[in-house]
Amino acid sequence: MRQIIFLLAMALFLCCLSPAEAAVKIAVFPIQDISRGDEGVNWQLTDQFSRDFEAMGLDVVSRDTIISFLARHRIRALGSLDTYSIQRAQRDLAVNLILLGTVCQQQPQPSPGLAVVASLIRTDDGQTIWSNSVALSDVDTRRILGINEPTSLNDLYPLLTKDILATWPSDITATAGKMQPVDLQSTWLRPTYIHSGQEVQCSVRLRMSWEPKNRPQVIFKVGDRVLKAEESIAEGFFDLTWREDGPEGRYPVTAVILWPDGKKETILLGTYFVDNQPPDLELTLKGFTLNDKTTFRDRLLIIPRLRVGEPLTQWRITFANSSGKTLLSQDGAGPPPEKLFWRGQDEEGHSFPEGDYLITMKVWDRAGNMGESSKMVTVHLGAPKVKVTAKIVDKNLVIDLEHEGQVPIAFWRLDLRVAATSASLKLAEGTSMPTHVSMPLPADLGNNAIVGKLIVQDILGNKTKLSIADIMALTRPKTEEKEKDQESGWVEEF
Repeated sequence: MRQIIFLLAMALFLCCLSPAEAAVKIAVFPIQDISRGDEGVNWQLTDQFSRDFEAMGLDVVSRDTIISFLARHRIRALGSLDTYSIQRAQRDLAVNLILLGTVCQQQPQPSPGLAVVASLIRTDDGQTIWSNSVALSDVDTRRILGINEPTSLNDLYPLLTKDILATWPSDITATAGKMQPVDLQSTWLRPTYIHSGQEVQCSVRLRMSWEPKNRPQVIFKVGDRVLKAEESIAEGFFDLTWREDGPEGRYPVTAVILWPDGKKETILLGTYFVDNQPPDLELTLKGFTLNDKTTFRDRLLIIPRLRVGEPLTQWRITFANSSGKTLLSQDGAGPPPEKLFWRGQDEEGHSFPEGDYLITMKVWDRAGNMGESSKMVTVHLGAPKVKVTAKIVDKNLVIDLEHEGQVPIAFWRLDLRVAATSASLKLAEGTSMPTHVSMPLPADLGNNAIVGKLIVQDILGNKTKLSIADIMALTRPKTEEKEKDQESGWVEEF
């Protein structure tokens, strides 16, 4: 059904073209992929759109030609174009239409899915004449018996572009009443993304000179507002700065040049966006949960994730103790790394003391909105506490091992030997406690002592070593106990 709708839409489009419009030329600019950073490009999706337009009978500009155009004019920001760049594309590439697109969200595995926004610009007047957005995953495309179901992003690309182009209107006009081209030397509209209350700067420089009596006036139109530009000392240079207190949305800016003879020229300079929504950040910590807090010793996995994908300009992560003092901070430009590993150390490599710490990550979007997420974590450095008891049962030595700590045991090993000869009597291992180790008492033991070496490690990596010089002493009544050379200590691992 999706294929049929797509073909019908394309047929209607082609039928409605006049002979002059039959050879419509379109440039598919590289599809921006914000999941790969501000300058990320999804070439597979770009090429898929190009193939679809070729199937529609449009004349598609080659990828190499577009890359050369972008490099020649130093255009690095994808997903949007100012009017001056649109005019350049019309002149250099001889195109009627430009397709821009952005991959807002992408998930390769385990369930492939992506969300894309596409828009079509007419180069004659710089107007956006069509746009559509589609989100698609393998769940949306499941078929009876599972035949030919998509299993990867590459399988989804042709389905997604067909869904987007299915809304392509049949009455698209590739040409318009052309505006009188204005010979501009440069234009400037910054910033592109702001939040309410920030200032916007706009400037236009004309590539010409004139007598004082022929000096034009330049006004900027932002929606229904008319703002008079100020002419700078440099001839032909007009600029203006204003504060934008309007609501969230898209704000096209048009320059109107008024000449003394009554001639008026209009040009769309570009668009800025007001965004007041902070990034929706979620911080996930991978470790052992103890008393409802993530607990670790020397390796913690930190995963930052945006619930709604959007480009980010900077990030910062801080680690503070229970008193609120920041002990470690790190920041960077662009989006944060997909994963961060913390070893529980400061910048000089010193381990944090055992205790609770607050991890806070902050991120900023293109409009300067800040989103943050915090999680509490516990550094646990205590050695496993083990209680060792022994008894004689039917001429067997039974040793009981009991863990007295809260962090689960990862493994333990007990080595029993004859003290005088170091002859091995028993080597036992396990992964849980409480437990017991049993062995027959040697008939020729005599007065020789049995020594034991016990190693215990918990799941965080904390380790205890315990040496017992005479295990048989643990089997005697408490009044006769003589514990010899019993010691425990840490073994740190980095």
